[in-house]
Amino acid sequence: MIYKFKGNFGTLELIAEADGKARGTYQKNGILEGYWSENSFSGQWTNQGMEGLVRFTVSEGKLEGNWKKGKDVGTMKGSWKGDLLSKEKVSETTKVVEDIISVANSPSEQPLKGKLEELYDAENYSGVLALFNENEAELVENEDIVHKYLFSMWFHGDLEEETFERIREFEDKFNTNRWLKLKGYYYSCKKWYDSALEAFKDTSERHYLLAKKKFDDYYALHEEEKYLEVIKYFESELRSSISDRTLKVAEIYCQALYMDSDTERKALEKIRAFRKRYPEHQPFTKQNGRFASYIGGRDLAIEMIEEGLDCFKKIKDERNITKTKELISETKNKIKAQILTEKIAARERAAADKRAAKEAAAEEKRREREALAAQKQADRAAEAEAKLSQHRFKNSRGLRFCQFCGFEQQFAGAICDTRSANHNFVLLKERYSGELTPTCNKCGQEYNYAGSTCE
Repeated sequence: MIYKFKGNFGTLELIAEADGKARGTYQKNGILEGYWSENSFSGQWTNQGMEGLVRFTVSEGKLEGNWKKGKDVGTMKGSWKGDLLSKEKVSETTKVVEDIISVANSPSEQPLKGKLEELYDAENYSGVLALFNENEAELVENEDIVHKYLFSMWFHGDLEEETFERIREFEDKFNTNRWLKLKGYYYSCKKWYDSALEAFKDTSERHYLLAKKKFDDYYALHEEEKYLEVIKYFESELRSSISDRTLKVAEIYCQALYMDSDTERKALEKIRAFRKRYPEHQPFTKQNGRFASYIGGRDLAIEMIEEGLDCFKKIKDERNITKTKELISETKNKIKAQILTEKIAARERAAADKRAAKEAAAEEKRREREALAAQKQADRAAEAEAKLSQHRFKNSRGLRFCQFCGFEQQFAGAICDTRSANHNFVLLKERYSGELTPTCNKCGQEYNYAGSTCE
């Protein structure tokens, strides 16, 4: 019988002979040889210079089986799955088998393969990429060639994302984890060191130790209680390396934030976020409880302390449940005392404000009185000053003249500029002529000398 299948192994044509022997081809150059019995095949495979064992069973049109590299007895981890496309009898079995094997051993791709290997050995990675991309349809079935192509992409540079996508594509195609080391390079490039550790664990001791050192250095800083350096190291190197395998890294980071008084609130925010991502990880829940209860007690925030209590209840931490309940009671008493203190302080402030207002009003009245008195004094001074510039006219024997300057009213002008001289002019007879002339009765000077000081 000739069976034709299609699945994750490509297209498989298998000829089962009457004596139980079976041979067939799959992909471009793959060959199967073994035995067919009761819809089951058991035998060997060869493909592109590699070989191994394979077993599968066909039931209700479905093919399921496993394969491994090497002919030594061992676990077959590789999976084969497919569907039966057709089933028919064949009369010239030997001729058909020879035709299948002849096609499988066709040397059509050998020149391209040799050229690509030469380019790869010469580290001409651009040349490898160009040759493979131009002839992908002919070369893509050869796993060794694909291997060189993928490493050429990585060594070429600036193709990290494209390389990773093609790795995943070819892993599915060949059902292999052959490029785990190359994936480790990618993980390290992205600073996914937790994934890099897993990738390098069985593929590269050197790169495994390099990735491990990232974590070792971090743990050393924590042991030395260099909390600021722990925070900086995590945020620059390890923030993308948190997974189920490395949750301790996140615990240390949050603890370092908490130990630094400037970032306690940030510690609470971060642990809340980690707890949301990993709700079953109890250390996160306990840290959430510790951080929330401490900050809540310090800031007299009951809601935050109750958050901490909920965390401790979730992990059934009886000791901290008891302590947190006590903290809630203490905090409520502190809040009551604070409210009372604030009320007393408010009353004292109100009384002080009232006293200050009274004192300010009294001070204002005092200043008003002083200002009024000063104004009156200034007015009197101005009035007195004004008087100094005024004449004081008097009549004597039909003559009207100023007491202070002696000038008659019609000649005196508007301002008396000799009043300060302190004369007192009266009409007296002139010594020689006998005429009545304004003369100072204190110093004896006539009015013509009124500018002189009275002495």
